[in-house]
Amino acid sequence: MCIFEYDEEKAFAAQRAEGIEEGRAEGRAEGKEENKIEFMKVLSLIKKGTLTIHDAAIRLGVSETELSDCLI
Repeated sequence: MCIFEYDEEKAFAAQRAEGIEEGRAEGRAEGKEENKIEFMKVLSLIKKGTLTIHDAAIRLGVSETELSDCLI
């Protein structure tokens, strides 16, 4: 086998795996940003008195205790 020979399928699979991982990383980053925006919206509603801590916790998918700890 020559050093210039390579397994085309392996190369394609490696490129595909790299692309998938890059997509996942971008998705995680976008998700974090969206979660941050949602948290800021909920925080604003709590401060205005429009949303209770109980309802905000349900909306964010966390316990009231966890949310209260973040607000302190």
